[in-house]
Amino acid sequence: MLTVLRNWWLRLRYPPLPETRRCVARFDAPDGKRYVEFLERDDRMFVFEKSSLQRNQEYEFWAPTHCSGLYASLEAARLDAQRELPWLRNEG
Repeated sequence: MLTVLRNWWLRLRYPPLPETRRCVARFDAPDGKRYVEFLERDDRMFVFEKSSLQRNQEYEFWAPTHCSGLYASLEAARLDAQRELPWLRNEG
């Protein structure tokens, strides 16, 4: 019984974090060197992540360069992303 109470208390005190995110929209910058993805989390909150093409002496790779806060709706995330990313203003 003590283990059950301890586990209940731990779940209450430290709720599990969302583990998966689903990409619901992606927009590429006109220069082809940046993109932004809008992601829906398991808890139905939204975030957007900007990634940029990085170059090393040997290869190129995509690296995340900005992660937003949480938004209650996709529309709220999109509006904030448009304020932060000038090249996104002309996209859908």
